[in-house]
Amino acid sequence: MTGNKRTTAAALALLLALLCCACAGIEKDRANRSLEFMLDKETDTYTFFYYTDTSTVTELVIPDTFHGKPVTRIRGFAVNSCDTLEKIVIGKNVTDIERWAITKNLHLKEIKVDPDNPSYCDVDGVLFTKDKTKLLCYPNANTAVYNKDGSLKNTVKYTVPGGTTVIGHCAFYHCYAVEALVLPDSVIEIEERAFHKMTALTDIDVGKGLQTIGEDAFLGCESLREIDLPASLAEIGSYAFYNAREIVKINIAARSDEVAQGYKWQPASAGGNLNHPWSIVWADQTETF
Repeated sequence: MTGNKRTTAAALALLLALLCCACAGIEKDRANRSLEFMLDKETDTYTFFYYTDTSTVTELVIPDTFHGKPVTRIRGFAVNSCDTLEKIVIGKNVTDIERWAITKNLHLKEIKVDPDNPSYCDVDGVLFTKDKTKLLCYPNANTAVYNKDGSLKNTVKYTVPGGTTVIGHCAFYHCYAVEALVLPDSVIEIEERAFHKMTALTDIDVGKGLQTIGEDAFLGCESLREIDLPASLAEIGSYAFYNAREIVKINIAARSDEVAQGYKWQPASAGGNLNHPWSIVWADQTETF
């Protein structure tokens, strides 16, 4: 399934969830009508369901409690496409942040987590699991600087902290300001869509321990021209480099017969061949296209 189809499916799932939950009873915060919560009667806890103000507020606080009951979950797409949001603060009781929960907030600079939260933490404004082994969400505009007219003034380089083992699903989704990315040797997995539409990404060092590249991982990385993958690589997911249309060379230190290769994982332009020569250099052979 292509990236666009997956995004459409996710959007439809969100719509169905909204329709279902309309009947279940969404509660608004009386002090801030932009915050919506849903009670789970089985656990007697609240889910942060949706943030409705997408155009004015710069800081969002997801509270520890709502109506005296703990807020333990952030639902998928709860904080989505909020154009002015720059900071998110996550309370101490949140133990479940669903996929797509915080996504495509283009001016988001930092995510902070209550130090007493048992499941999550932040490192320099970036969201991690509490043990700091999985990077969950890199704010789209972390360390970015803007001109007075709102345009981006600079691109940035980000180095993932040592000890990180997994780059999570959509962790860098639409992070348009990151030009260079360094992964430590401890990273063994890049999950599905981890670097989806990082349109400014030109340089990435994936480290020496990488084993798995998930589906659509580099989808839409249209400025990336070359990438080196280590001998430890064991699997490349389907459509991993779909629409990475400027690729000229992929260097893979592993043998081609030792890597599980997903459907149409190679670079493509809108599903078709690239309009320039390019190659895959394996340890045992070179493929030219």
